[in-house]
Amino acid sequence: MAFQSPVLWQGAGRNPDWEISPPRVTIKALPDEVLLEIFNCCRVAAMEAPYFWSRLWAYTWYKLVHVCRRWRYVVLSSPLGLDLRLYCTDRTPVRKTLDVWPPFPIEIRSYHFGDNIIAALEHRDRVCYLDFVPSLYSNFERLVTVMGNPFPALKQLRLVGKGVAPVLPVTFLGGSAPNLRSLSLNGVAFPTLPQLLLSCKDLSELCLHNIPYLGDISPESMAISLSSLTRLTRLIIELKKKKPGQFEIYLGLFRSPTLTFLLSQPSTFVVSTSTWRTSSLESMSLKSKYF
Repeated sequence: MAFQSPVLWQGAGRNPDWEISPPRVTIKALPDEVLLEIFNCCRVAAMEAPYFWSRLWAYTWYKLVHVCRRWRYVVLSSPLGLDLRLYCTDRTPVRKTLDVWPPFPIEIRSYHFGDNIIAALEHRDRVCYLDFVPSLYSNFERLVTVMGNPFPALKQLRLVGKGVAPVLPVTFLGGSAPNLRSLSLNGVAFPTLPQLLLSCKDLSELCLHNIPYLGDISPESMAISLSSLTRLTRLIIELKKKKPGQFEIYLGLFRSPTLTFLLSQPSTFVVSTSTWRTSSLESMSLKSKYF
């Protein structure tokens, strides 16, 4: 690829004295730091894209390292700056992939639970992202069994249950997730959730959608666990169905200095605005919609 600036002409004929013709510039002339900045702009654009397209960066950097030896060196020399991850699905030849690339963090997105996902989850110290939407209930049970130990590198977790609501046991993630930043559960019951939240000091997003049963969680324990999340900025709690006395959180006990968004459904929350303390609350929505 070459770039040539326009040539200036005098009158109708060509005059070499008036012609401006700078030397041809190719992309090979760009220094490594400029290439790295260009690659980083590609990463930012991909991460800011809608949810479905945000995974594009995981594919893009693969292609960049195959352009030439120099690009490969520039990309692989900045794994943290470019947030390099190994993207794994149930169709990814995981064992072969992990043997080829350096020990980068592992990102898992899958609808099925097979040998490739099991192979990826064996590297508990490298799994940083897990998005699992099982097509069968048995797949979810197998996942829970495999994830009975701590995953110290896990930062984002999204689990979606279909049909019969799965229940996460107290042994899930070994009972702690110190580096977790985002937790999203949809149609999944987790009776010991407050215990896990006490270990998630850096959690900034907690989304609980279509929660089928919370009767085993006391309002006090939930309020205490939420109050410990000093970096929480987004909180969503949606109950699948409401039963008298099933679940109430006394938000007067919950104090968050960083919370910017709160949504709860249905209206089983008792709010005391006189004791609610948050310095940056931007929106609150309490709805009484039944599912």
